[in-house]
Amino acid sequence: MLVEELRNKLDALPPQPGVYLMKDKAGEVVYVGKAASLRARVNQYFQPRTGDERAFIPFLEDLLGDIEVMITPSEKDALLLENELIKKHRPRFNIKLRDDKNFISLRLSRTHPYPRLEVVRRVRKDGARYFGPYASASAIRETLAIVNRHFQLRTCTDQVMANRPLFLEGKADELTAQLGTRMKDAAAKLAYERAAQLRDQLQAIERSLEKQRTVLGDAVDQDVLGYYREGGLLELQLLFFRGGRLSGGRSFSFKKQEFPTEELVMSFLDQYYESGALIPKELLLPIALPDAEAREALLSERKGERVRILVPERGEKARLLEMAAENARHNFEERQRTEKNTFDHLQRLQTRLRLPRLPRRIEGFDISTFQGQLTVGSQVVFTDGEPDKSGYRLFKVRGEAVGDDFAAMFQVLTRRLKRGIEDENLPDLLVVDGGKGQLNVARAALREVGLSLSDVPLAGLAKSRVLENEERFAARQGFRLADAWAEKAGPEPEVPQIEDAAARVGEEV
Repeated sequence: MLVEELRNKLDALPPQPGVYLMKDKAGEVVYVGKAASLRARVNQYFQPRTGDERAFIPFLEDLLGDIEVMITPSEKDALLLENELIKKHRPRFNIKLRDDKNFISLRLSRTHPYPRLEVVRRVRKDGARYFGPYASASAIRETLAIVNRHFQLRTCTDQVMANRPLFLEGKADELTAQLGTRMKDAAAKLAYERAAQLRDQLQAIERSLEKQRTVLGDAVDQDVLGYYREGGLLELQLLFFRGGRLSGGRSFSFKKQEFPTEELVMSFLDQYYESGALIPKELLLPIALPDAEAREALLSERKGERVRILVPERGEKARLLEMAAENARHNFEERQRTEKNTFDHLQRLQTRLRLPRLPRRIEGFDISTFQGQLTVGSQVVFTDGEPDKSGYRLFKVRGEAVGDDFAAMFQVLTRRLKRGIEDENLPDLLVVDGGKGQLNVARAALREVGLSLSDVPLAGLAKSRVLENEERFAARQGFRLADAWAEKAGPEPEVPQIEDAAARVGEEV
């Protein structure tokens, strides 16, 4: 955008709240933001930023083709509209949270005559009590085991029913005090069996609480956000404090982020708490947000009670921010080391298989036939050495190819390659479950869609008729790939692992 044209555009911006869409020179939306005052917020992008060493203003001026705005009645409406537009346009410079269904909580019905705890992935406004979030499936299983063993949900008394939320809410001191008093009362009344039951409950809870060593003076439920950034790489860390105890945390990593950190933090928070995560009573942030009041109002409305956003500078809460920031830095460094190791392994794989480029995206295909009637092809994807389940696909084989593994593989690969050409999304290495026969089929599929081995390299995996180990073949003069996986150290993507995953997908039909 020309300097004069940009100046005129900025001067004409309205002072009302709303949403702005930044577009590149091709007209594609590359960033969506919201503001209490569109004129003031957008103009801030073109003012020198203290402490920002990146050449952000020249970057933005070179990128921009246009700025489009939408006026809203309030800041809260701007927050809601921004989130919808991010979902619609998926701008490349906005934070994007994958819907990986990792927000695990426990739900307790308040209306059912025999309430039970159930694991849920989304918190809803349905009158139930929710507890969490839990860091992993193993953590939630451990909690459920303690609750079911010592509070016996469907058969327990009213007093035990009342104790259950105390345990899940992390109100440990109150709960252990109650149990201790009741245990002594039972012993005094010579009800030794009951006293022993209460003793077992008390010991189980104390063992569980021993793992939560961080104890705060303030028992308010809190989420604490820390971050670490190097250039376009951003690491965010959330720590969850429930009942004054550290109950877990989650880390998030983002790449190619050019916009200011406060913008990215705002976008992250909007998506995270809108995705079904449990909203705490307090949210501790390391930086002040320009629309904190509007965000407080929106979070309070979603939670059904007041939520406070704080930026503490001293005291216990400031130390929690330091803890979150230190965790973010540590996770960033660990992730960098892991990615370097993965890159090294991919480079070695590229060399050994004589691939024209780094195999960052590897796709594996397998054919399964059930009772001679239903034939499916399964596709699995490994991105940078890790399973990428968002790319997993099942292909229903049609027509005369049903029951014929070679014809089915040809049909599946042809359909996949055609779609890859249309979407400009072809794999760096394509692996088929089979030896030279299936490799020839894969070659034929490449020719069918007008591609060559330099466009999509091929490899095959077949059980040896003589040896117990597998043989690997590359589609280049029958080159045998047995040595390509000789070293097992590190996260090197292995063809057997890929084909095992493809077979499992096919079996799940």
